[in-house]
Amino acid sequence: MDDQMIGVNKNARRPKIGIWLFGILLLWPIIVILGDAIALANNGQSLFRDYATYFGSPILGAILVGIALGHYPASRQFLKAFVIVTFVATIVCGGFYYCATLTSNGNLLGTMVDFYTRYSHAKPPISTPVLLEDLIINMTISPMRGLREEYLVGLTYPAMTGPYFPLLMLITPPFLAFPIFWLWVLLSVLYVVLPSRAWGWMKAVVVRGWKSVRLRA
Repeated sequence: MDDQMIGVNKNARRPKIGIWLFGILLLWPIIVILGDAIALANNGQSLFRDYATYFGSPILGAILVGIALGHYPASRQFLKAFVIVTFVATIVCGGFYYCATLTSNGNLLGTMVDFYTRYSHAKPPISTPVLLEDLIINMTISPMRGLREEYLVGLTYPAMTGPYFPLLMLITPPFLAFPIFWLWVLLSVLYVVLPSRAWGWMKAVVVRGWKSVRLRA
């Protein structure tokens, strides 16, 4: 009887996991702003905002997605919202497209190295965390540089996925850079638009096709 009650309670909590995750997603920019305001009030200067945005956001994004995948399909609506928010923010900022363009031209690694080398010897010296932060901004939020103050709330969202795009492009052959970018665009749109049954049907088709290929081989 107790085991049944525990199972019922777990099932009752599952649909709420998406609400909790969505709430954290919405509150994160507010937490960044409040944390920065508190730090400024206490110290007169603060790097909390930048560190939380460009280092904390990717970590938080990975944690949220990991939890959501562990509670799928109860978290499906949250994952859709996450894809919409980060997709729109990334397209607006142009970071992934910028990295794909550099990769297709064979200039991604060189651009990153040149940027790091140029500012690593700046006078006065720039600390390594700040330099890495500026590198992330340059590679993933390039079109919005110089507007960080005005668009702080929006930047927390592209920063959740932005740093992973240069890493992906670093291991991508130049001829695959744009196909991978457009595949990401297509899959993001389809995931939001198509119902879950359509994905189940597509999975079944792929599995049947794979099995038929193996049988012929």
